[in-house]
Amino acid sequence: MRRYVLPVCVLAAVAALCALSAADEVVVDIGKSLRPGFAEIALLPTRLTYYNMHEDAAIASYTCCKPWQEEEIRLAAAANAAYMDNYYDTDYADDTLLHNAYINSVRRNFRHQVASLEWLVDEFPDSELADDGLYQLARCYIFDKDHGAAIDTLDMLVRNWPDSVWADDALMHLAREFREVEDHNGAWDALEGLAENYPSSDHTPRALDSLAARAAEDEDYEEAIAISERILDEYNCSDFADDAQFRIADSLRHLGNWQAALDSYLDLIERLPGSRLSNRAMREANSIARQARRAGHNADSLYDTAEFNPGREAQELYDLARHWQNYREYSAAVDAYRDFVDTYPGNDNFDDALYNIGVCYQQMNMLFQDINKSKGPDDIFRFSDEYQDATGAYGSLPTAGELSAVTDATSAFAVVVNNLVGSPSAG
Repeated sequence: MRRYVLPVCVLAAVAALCALSAADEVVVDIGKSLRPGFAEIALLPTRLTYYNMHEDAAIASYTCCKPWQEEEIRLAAAANAAYMDNYYDTDYADDTLLHNAYINSVRRNFRHQVASLEWLVDEFPDSELADDGLYQLARCYIFDKDHGAAIDTLDMLVRNWPDSVWADDALMHLAREFREVEDHNGAWDALEGLAENYPSSDHTPRALDSLAARAAEDEDYEEAIAISERILDEYNCSDFADDAQFRIADSLRHLGNWQAALDSYLDLIERLPGSRLSNRAMREANSIARQARRAGHNADSLYDTAEFNPGREAQELYDLARHWQNYREYSAAVDAYRDFVDTYPGNDNFDDALYNIGVCYQQMNMLFQDINKSKGPDDIFRFSDEYQDATGAYGSLPTAGELSAVTDATSAFAVVVNNLVGSPSAG
């Protein structure tokens, strides 16, 4: 009789199966065993296995970007559910819950979105994604106008994750939510925390402006001036610089310091002429001048506010620049934006104008790249109107008659290139 010798690995597998059948429950803890047996190893999924499953679920989730992708959403939801069923206590469970919240936001299933986020923050409070989960959950509560839940969630985020990228946003939302429930002290505390702890936040100038406005309303004019001066010192290019300057002048006027108030109004008019408050500052300056005249001083009105309104003129110029940009006439748009920036500092669109100048140059560069890819004069002529509108270089491209005078394609291409603005051969 021939004898068969089973491999050692098969014998080990049989022994493992016997051990499984004999035990009521198998507890796998490789970390506490110096020499784990095959049965323990066989029950433990490898990190690569659940990483790959998580990766598949993540890819499936982020292929969903529109609510009508019903099949893609169904597959992604199934992949996330399978992962949580099998690997709930692994490294990527929190990430999977965040993915699940995302796909439910795409398909506009608010209830399941909130459930996934609540699961994440309740079961994985120490996860590095907990602050993301808290912020998204708070945004859901805000959307649902559940102000109490939103306040509790935002407060938890700020207290437990003060270094989170969402902390300053959370404080700004917290202030708004407190206002919704008419808890004004809570709102001021949130704004003060934002201004004190997050000076580099984009929200801080707005928070300081709100605090200064509140101080002025409470007739604490010294405090209003102090906060407004901080805005001018630290955030002089923000949209609230003109508001701060006007509030300083207004507070000085309430304090009876008429000359300092007049100087502050004039400072706003001369230094920030594009401000929407400039015309109002002119009226206030005229009012002080009239009071001085009634007091026996020789002072005439300083400004004709009916004829001179730089704030309105600034907006009209900015709108014109936007018009040229919309019609892809980038050279004209850049000229208008530059004129706006030079003439009307203090306007709320000042930084947008600077940004749009860069956008116009970027769009022109993309047009030039398309022209560079052209394969000859005829191909270049497709861009003639767009090129001339974008650069303002009307008449720089040769006519069809000029091209017909040449005898070969290379010469024709040279005629076109040499006429382009910036060419060494161009006039």
